[in-house]
Amino acid sequence: MELKPTYNARGEKRAYYIGEDGEEYFMYKDERTGYSIREMNKDDVIPWYDAMKMDENQRKTPMERAITLASVTQKVEKMIGGESIEKTMLILDPKGTIIGELDFTGNEVARADLQIFLKDEETIKTKGDTILELIRRMNSLEKLYDEIWVEHTTKGSVRIA
Repeated sequence: MELKPTYNARGEKRAYYIGEDGEEYFMYKDERTGYSIREMNKDDVIPWYDAMKMDENQRKTPMERAITLASVTQKVEKMIGGESIEKTMLILDPKGTIIGELDFTGNEVARADLQIFLKDEETIKTKGDTILELIRRMNSLEKLYDEIWVEHTTKGSVRIA
């Protein structure tokens, strides 16, 4: 889906873009790293699946694939329609390749719980710290939430922004 930039009253570019479907989508491009975080839309479901679920060691049956795609499509439709307190955003590398996803759960502006999913162990090891800094910078500049918390495997809930 093509996204067109929007501008505020002073002519400055906003972090929200208008999709071909007429809906607004959040998109943050980090000037330091070239990475982007973009709200997921319906056209992203199959590329998301190909990037995040296509592990050669764990082939999915056509039925498993169909169920996953239907579930994610339904989740995105609810998110776009404003029926959900969840927001799913994609993490894209400087080339525009999907390398992960962010699942925010929470009410607008206040506290959000975040789950971070990166496509593989290599990405976690080599890009994990960069992704955390990207999330912090994005929230600092765009003020999506007052607080962002992640569940750490040993430390419990940890505030990251």
